[in-house]
Amino acid sequence: MDTNQISDSLQLRLEMDLKKLLAVNDQVRAVLLATTDGFEVAYCGDLGSSTPSNISAMTSSMLSLAIAMVNETGLSSCLNLMVEGGQGRAIIMSVPSKNKPMLLTVLTREQVSLGQLLLDAKITVKQLSDKLENC
Repeated sequence: MDTNQISDSLQLRLEMDLKKLLAVNDQVRAVLLATTDGFEVAYCGDLGSSTPSNISAMTSSMLSLAIAMVNETGLSSCLNLMVEGGQGRAIIMSVPSKNKPMLLTVLTREQVSLGQLLLDAKITVKQLSDKLENC
């Protein structure tokens, strides 16, 4: 998807949803929205030494590998992926939309409550999806 197809006003509304997720869960350190082909749409928070472009590209590649594994093993479909590191987690979630499907990446601190994180992230995915469907 060409990120030029996203209006400035839509991008601002999407970014507001990312900021809300960052605000409601103090264990979330960064949130990024990317196209399914790996281009940054919006982000907020601390990505560490990486860049939004690098995270977007890796997000797309990682989810593609996860989908291939799920297909190969007969596990039906893959919507989300979690990577657990020594200092936190990276959660990648599909943001469904007929017109503009996207990927949400949430980077957390080590102490995050996984249940609360998933609930907060799913609420954000729904909000983003609604905005993308109604644009």
